[in-house]
Amino acid sequence: MANITSLHEFVNYLMSRIRNRKVIFFLGAGISKNSGLPLAKELKSYLLKRLCDDLQLAYLHEKCLNNVSLPFESFIQIFVDYPKGFFGSFLEIYKLGKPNANHFLMSNLIKDGHVSEIMTTNFDILLEEALSITHVNFSVLSDEKQFLSAEKGKGISPVIYKLHGSIDNPNSIRVTLNMIAQKDLFQSRLKILSHFFDRNDVDVVFLGYSCSDEFDINVLIRNMKSSANILYIKHSNNTLFTIEPLNYPFQGWSGSQIVCNTNDIIRELSKGFGYTIPITSSSEDWTVIIDEWCDTLDLGDKYYFLGCILSDIGEIESSNAVLEKGLEYATEYVKARIENTLVRVALMRSDYASARLRLQSSIPIFKKYNETMRVAESLFRLGQIEKRIGNYKEAKKYFDKSLKICKEIDYRLGIERSLTEIGMLYKRTGNFDKAEEKYAESLSLSEEIGDLHGISNNLHELGIIKRKSGEYDVAEKHLKTALEIKTKLGNKTELAYSKGELALVLVEKKDYPSAEILLNECLKLFKEANDLYGISHALHEIGNLYFRKKELQKAEKYYLKSLKIKQRISDHEGIANVYGQIGNIRMFQGLRNEAKKYFRKCYQIYKKLKNKHGMGLAKKCLNMV
Repeated sequence: MANITSLHEFVNYLMSRIRNRKVIFFLGAGISKNSGLPLAKELKSYLLKRLCDDLQLAYLHEKCLNNVSLPFESFIQIFVDYPKGFFGSFLEIYKLGKPNANHFLMSNLIKDGHVSEIMTTNFDILLEEALSITHVNFSVLSDEKQFLSAEKGKGISPVIYKLHGSIDNPNSIRVTLNMIAQKDLFQSRLKILSHFFDRNDVDVVFLGYSCSDEFDINVLIRNMKSSANILYIKHSNNTLFTIEPLNYPFQGWSGSQIVCNTNDIIRELSKGFGYTIPITSSSEDWTVIIDEWCDTLDLGDKYYFLGCILSDIGEIESSNAVLEKGLEYATEYVKARIENTLVRVALMRSDYASARLRLQSSIPIFKKYNETMRVAESLFRLGQIEKRIGNYKEAKKYFDKSLKICKEIDYRLGIERSLTEIGMLYKRTGNFDKAEEKYAESLSLSEEIGDLHGISNNLHELGIIKRKSGEYDVAEKHLKTALEIKTKLGNKTELAYSKGELALVLVEKKDYPSAEILLNECLKLFKEANDLYGISHALHEIGNLYFRKKELQKAEKYYLKSLKIKQRISDHEGIANVYGQIGNIRMFQGLRNEAKKYFRKCYQIYKKLKNKHGMGLAKKCLNMV
């Protein structure tokens, strides 16, 4: 590979390796594009367009597309996890199309004995159809039981490993976050991937694969070692040919990224092996299937779907307006789901009374329809409300109840998130060792199931613990990784919190200019999301920055701005923090009686909250006066 400089030389290298049975292929969705099947981005775009058009909200389509870095697994979860049959329609799309040149090249290579194993994330059966047309006997492994029974060097050959299942076996399909976040499913894919990549002197050639499977494949690849050589072919529409180092998620693996037109490689390989392959291109109108499904929806359903998407990408105001409108048209069950989604908006606005009421009204309906997972999620959110207003004992009760249900139904995302929240409760009451233990447990689980949201949240929280313990370099590393992931996920409020926390580490390292930039970016993001709790948090931290710089007038100005919002939203812990900081300012100003007054206010609030850590800090300040 070191001396290869052209497509012709690369094709000759591949042909030599293929003839010596030293190549196995990993195929992605791009392989089936010429058969008329949609890529994930196209499917997301059309679904959004249809919803926006039906609701006469066309302007929201552009807003969603500009912001929708929402992973496909999370996006499709909104539609599949619904009692109106989208999953069946979704599968019908992938029954369309005819095998194209890519599929026929693979089938001929298998027929001639050059290739014995292919792995794919595609659940269409176009490769199988090409193999049947070419009269090749083969086996397909597409579900967890088959994956776990597979052993290297044994079994029927040739074999196709279908990591996300196959449409001719609907129960094997794994396309949503909930589907892939189950322990047995994860372990089976880990086993089969390890088997696939654990080869000496073999090239694993990636074709048509975008590396967008953030919640399972990428996580597995990042956390395993490969003795094989990776040749990742990145499609480019132009005719240029370049060889580059491997990028995410293959860092640390041996191999290269080849940038070229994939169609040219397929054509030249077919010509080199003497295959006469039909150049087919299908223009199947898969949008008809989406249209037919959308026609079965009520207006309430459509408002719910669009509102969920807007909420997940951080467009809170638009989400709230769409969901509130949906309540006018929704059935009892859909109303419960809308109410449950509106809780997120209420929490952003720190409207805890409304959030609590919505959750309490939806839980009986979810129980009525045997939606156990949604009951667990509702209890989880009730815990978040109690945590926000400082009722930590009550919050822990809710999180423990949610955790118990999640363990009973093996809902691993729910387990992970409950552990994180319990860790936060320990942090807020000053038990940092216990908090770190819970975060580490949750992080391990989130990495195992590939939950990027969970990974970033736990790294964020671990960064806070490390900052508080004075391990600033470790804290900065955790927080920068969390920030990188949150930037990719695109949620404004979560991105704001990570920027703000990273700024606090920079303050400790006395990099005040960089910290100030990050804090103002943080404040701007919170304002865009109309997150009152976040706005007050950012204002308080800007005040802290000026306090550290001994610019006391500016510090007090920001503290008072923060206090006004905290009082409005009943953020009692936040109010105590502001009183404590104003007390510190009065100490610097030599106004000891004024300082004592503020420290006493601070202590009384912490005492009411039963926050021993806060009480200890306030008492220490009082003793210094």
